[in-house]
Amino acid sequence: DEKARVQKLIELAYSFDPRVKAMQQEEKDAKKRSKAERYARVEEQRAAAAKAEEEAKAQAAAEAERQKAEAAERKKQKERIAKALRKQRARLRNIVKDNGGACTEDECEKLCSQLNFDQL
Repeated sequence: DEKARVQKLIELAYSFDPRVKAMQQEEKDAKKRSKAERYARVEEQRAAAAKAEEEAKAQAAAEAERQKAEAAERKKQKERIAKALRKQRARLRNIVKDNGGACTEDECEKLCSQLNFDQL
């Protein structure tokens, strides 16, 4: 009984002691700060991950656009070469036709198909 009474007095003294209240408040504040810091770190990591993902998407889109532009340029170049080759072949046919048929039409077509642009 005496032990319980002393314990009650000690608890009552602790409940009114401003140092104990300040220490308890400090512990609560430390827990809140810790929780806020942890939350801030998590948010910072999320933001960094989102930014990295956005940059990766932008870079992939830029790369795709660059490849698309290169493919279009290659296609245009190929079309220009094909057009020039058709003109050269037509020119060769006209030369053969104007010179009174130095070779037959079949031979001329065979030459046109075998020779490349530079040879024509």
